[in-house]
Amino acid sequence: MLTVTTFNAETLHQTERLAAWSSHMAPFRCTVLANARTDDFTASMGAAVTSWGFAIARLEISAQRLLFDTRGLSSGLWLLQVADGKGTLKTERGSYGLDKGDLLYGKAAREMSLTSLSHLTLNCAYFPRNGSGVRLASVPTALVASPLLATNGSGDFLSGLMQSAADRIARLTADEIRPLETAITEFLFAAVVTTSTANTIIDGSRTRNALVLRATQLLEAQLCDPDLSPAAAAQQLGISVRYLQKLFEEVGENVNHYIRRRRLERSYVELMDPLYDQQSISEISFRWGFNDSAYFSRSFKDLFGLSPSQHRECGRWRNEDRQASTAAKRLPRRAGNLIFHTP
Repeated sequence: MLTVTTFNAETLHQTERLAAWSSHMAPFRCTVLANARTDDFTASMGAAVTSWGFAIARLEISAQRLLFDTRGLSSGLWLLQVADGKGTLKTERGSYGLDKGDLLYGKAAREMSLTSLSHLTLNCAYFPRNGSGVRLASVPTALVASPLLATNGSGDFLSGLMQSAADRIARLTADEIRPLETAITEFLFAAVVTTSTANTIIDGSRTRNALVLRATQLLEAQLCDPDLSPAAAAQQLGISVRYLQKLFEEVGENVNHYIRRRRLERSYVELMDPLYDQQSISEISFRWGFNDSAYFSRSFKDLFGLSPSQHRECGRWRNEDRQASTAAKRLPRRAGNLIFHTP
């Protein structure tokens, strides 16, 4: 399920804007602090949130402060692009100044605040722990935020992708959100590796960092191939199997374990996605390279602590609960607060 919400204070009378904006942000566990008598107060937001927790949003605000209670998101990662303006991001770990053109990421803190002194436009994404966040779990993070090179290589592609996605949030469909999440995740991973702050992942070696990136991208692209193996990957990379294993060992990984874990994680996400409700557990596991249902079930339970069928049932319960929660929090339909649902 994909839920898209939009808000634009410009459609409301000046005296109604702050109250309407505060009401709109309340379901996002956000408190708005601003001067209600400021004539130029404005705010707008478009957000697309999936039933499994991935979200992408655009936020445009005048001078104000937003306080987010993010305790429920503390295991995931966020990505922030400053499209325009200046501001400050603050958590219990410290603060970080925001400027136009910045591209940064970090782990969600228990509480976060965003301050704009005049005008600020942000494009942001959130990656849940169970799902795309798992792919990013090993990336290095600073106390508050880690900057990325937004004008070079993968960072440039990532910036363009975030801008394009934010431009069409209101038109995103359930069929588009999954490949969009995958693309943003992969470009973020690549941008982290190619940014100077991440060049110490493997003894400060840019060459080996680049090779690990190529290897993980190759494996990610071929997870659905049941014949994928360290030997097949090494041959395509033009290196020995031993060297490939050594590269992964230096980042605390094992190639075979990586392939199996990533296949299980992809299956984990699809098993709780309503888009795949009509497909059997075996069909999903076979699509991700497993050819033995019993082995898949054992491996799944070893990694996640519950069977595939139990996980799928929990996912259905969470989706029903999320739909009920969304319906309970829905505000009356009005020009400044439109809510759309894409099945």
